[in-house]
Amino acid sequence: MKHFLFISSAFFAVVILMIALALWLGGPRTPAPIANINDPFESVDFSSMPPLKNYQGADGAKLFYREYSPQGNHKGSAVLVHGSSGSSESMHPMATALLAAGIKQARHSLLEPFACHTVCTLGGGEKTFNA
Repeated sequence: MKHFLFISSAFFAVVILMIALALWLGGPRTPAPIANINDPFESVDFSSMPPLKNYQGADGAKLFYREYSPQGNHKGSAVLVHGSSGSSESMHPMATALLAAGIKQARHSLLEPFACHTVCTLGGGEKTFNA
């Protein structure tokens, strides 16, 4: 029993010491400001961005996308899906590079116009949207 009391007292003393040390050192500091996640896109030329299109999903909701189609035959197809902090505009530089390589794409726009719905797929070089 004496052994248990000694270990419990030592543990309690260490906890009290840690709290006192944290208070003496001043606790957590204010974090450095985070740069805006959209800063890299300030220099992007959006003049060639296709217009926002929409279609009706299986649940009746409007789903929005932008389509990039290369001239002539295309080498493949891709669907670009942005993250929760982005928009279809944030995928424009990648879409432009894929277009230059002959890849047809559709960018599903999860946040435009500020509503989230089912992700679509594009297959066989045709617009085949599955909701």
